[in-house]
Amino acid sequence: MRKKINHRKCWKAKTLEHYEKFLDLWKDADPGIAEVEMLGHAGTTGGFQSFIYYLPTQNITVSGIMNNTESNQYQILLPVLEILVPDFASQR
Repeated sequence: MRKKINHRKCWKAKTLEHYEKFLDLWKDADPGIAEVEMLGHAGTTGGFQSFIYYLPTQNITVSGIMNNTESNQYQILLPVLEILVPDFASQR
């Protein structure tokens, strides 16, 4: 059991290390565009779409679910972010 726990702790540390490397590479992807750091995931299954995003700088989590697979999650997400994050619209 202890070996499993240590393995999972190592896995978590490796995951964080890879996220940090990814974010370090990504930060220069679009020079001149203001950054809004956002981590999350979206998916589709059985006629539903869902998403969850976390904005660590603003300490905001936004999640949603739609009962179809033809709508675009950003139709919901972007207007919400424009309300919750000052100057978000000007950063797009």
